[in-house]
Amino acid sequence: GFMVMGELPMPSKPCSEKTKKAYQGKSVLLTGANGGLGAALARQLAEAGVSQLVLSGRKTEPLEEVAIQCRTLSPSTRVHVVLCDLADKESVQKLSQKAKELTDTIDILINTWNSSTSFIF
Repeated sequence: GFMVMGELPMPSKPCSEKTKKAYQGKSVLLTGANGGLGAALARQLAEAGVSQLVLSGRKTEPLEEVAIQCRTLSPSTRVHVVLCDLADKESVQKLSQKAKELTDTIDILINTWNSSTSFIF
């Protein structure tokens, strides 16, 4: 759960030392970071002390809000925002290319994207 301090949702339970140890110093690419589970996870990753956090989603404004929250929680974490629509192969390729440009390496990829849209294959 989260509690609201001013306008900034803050984790109501701090990261455990075990979690911090697992993620501290890692570079993470997180999809679906513009809301819900993805935004909550982004804040937890920042609190855990990841070195770099690439936030991806389809909407700029919510992603920027989450990025600000992450930077507030962990000023030492380099937070990047990259727009991507995971339903679009070209957009995914651009995300991959941009993530490589922004970071030396991606240690962890977390995909929280969920679509209610039906696709016909």
